[in-house]
Amino acid sequence: MKKRKRLSGIFYAVGLIMMLLVVALCLPLALPRLLGFEAYAIISGSMEPQIPVGSLVYAKAMAPEEVEAGDVIVFYGGRAGEAVTTHRVVENRNADREFITRGDANAGDDMEARPYESLIGRVEHILPHFGRLSLMMSMASGKTGMVCFLGAALIFCILGGVLKKDGSEGQPEDKEAGKDSGRELSKAGGAVSSSSGMPTEGTVPGKRAVKAIIIVLLAIFLCSVSVLAVNLYRYWSNRQLYKDAAGEYTYDAMGKNSGGLGNGNEGEGSGKGEDNGNGEEKPPIAVDFHRLQEMNGDVAGWIYCEGTPINYPVMKGADNDFYLGHSYDGANSRSGSIFVEAANRPGFADANTILYGHHMKDGSMFASLEKWADQEFYEEHPVMWLFTPKQDYKVILFSGYTTAANSEAYTIFSDSGKELEEYLEKCIGKSDFEADVSDRIQEEGTGNIADKYIVLSTCSYVFEDARYVIHGFLVPVG
Repeated sequence: MKKRKRLSGIFYAVGLIMMLLVVALCLPLALPRLLGFEAYAIISGSMEPQIPVGSLVYAKAMAPEEVEAGDVIVFYGGRAGEAVTTHRVVENRNADREFITRGDANAGDDMEARPYESLIGRVEHILPHFGRLSLMMSMASGKTGMVCFLGAALIFCILGGVLKKDGSEGQPEDKEAGKDSGRELSKAGGAVSSSSGMPTEGTVPGKRAVKAIIIVLLAIFLCSVSVLAVNLYRYWSNRQLYKDAAGEYTYDAMGKNSGGLGNGNEGEGSGKGEDNGNGEEKPPIAVDFHRLQEMNGDVAGWIYCEGTPINYPVMKGADNDFYLGHSYDGANSRSGSIFVEAANRPGFADANTILYGHHMKDGSMFASLEKWADQEFYEEHPVMWLFTPKQDYKVILFSGYTTAANSEAYTIFSDSGKELEEYLEKCIGKSDFEADVSDRIQEEGTGNIADKYIVLSTCSYVFEDARYVIHGFLVPVG
């Protein structure tokens, strides 16, 4: 009996602690909104060290005229709804109704002044690490995980209550009290417990209700766990598919199969371009496009970045829908493929070409693009490689930022010109990281761009329909 009571206490305590933990995690996300604050997750290092990556900032609306130099504000970058940025005010130009802003970690002021209309609010509070939790809870997997956790907590509490109730039944009572209660129950027409301590007829319905609740909660819990298990398996199988593809169709500098470098195996192998003996940089891998295109004629290239999961074939379909839900071999896949914008001309013939990839929650496909929001990460990974059947390119990254799905980041330029130059200057001004690419834009004001470039795009969860994009110049190699 004592063992059952002790076990009851343990179950109940564990369930209660789990519930309190859920409340403690949810309060910082929900309560401030009731007090008039808006919460935003910080995904870039432009405001470090005061606001580290992964923090949650709370902004409160205020009149633009009241903002002072030194205040940290949250505002829409570019046109309203395009991107949400958190930077410090350098100057409030009341006469022009605009702010001059700068990220604490940036060397200079933001390229564009921010109009008063773009102001969301002033940052009043900063909560480190909770930005990551906020982003996780905005995803389906995060919500499913929370349901599983809460379901487990409820089950522990109910089991603790059931064990406590069972343990209290059948306890020896005062004989007179037992007789009196027996008489009262008899008069009321109720059933009396037997000498064995088994529940009487009057207590059965209550127990059945408790059991029914437990069964329902267990069913919900098991369903949630099953969904998580299925998703985890899908993630694993997709990673394995592309790892096998890299191992089969790519070769390292020694002419051996690369073994899937990059697909979840960060740090294996050098992956860096080497000198080919003529003073020119040699690509880190080679791709067997003959075999790839025999398997699927939609293969347009291969993209690779050392030390990251980015090591994938690049597809080009007739539209932008098919490869959202199909892998490079044409099979159904939630992870889809990396693919070229359907409106782009084949062979990377346009001045800029757009590549799309899912932001998978296991870090695969283009999920790692947001890591370039951190200056240190950019400095460790300043280049990627793009391989095509006719030409290999070193991709010199020069800009990365959060934007909207319908923003001008997705403008296609068929040829270089002054409009493209102005557009690239805007992209550089928005960038979360700083890159010296002045030599790539020759004779400023003439529109003479040294290279073509690509735009890599994936989903972001900073705001509704947000995207994270990275721009990189294509420098032919070999």
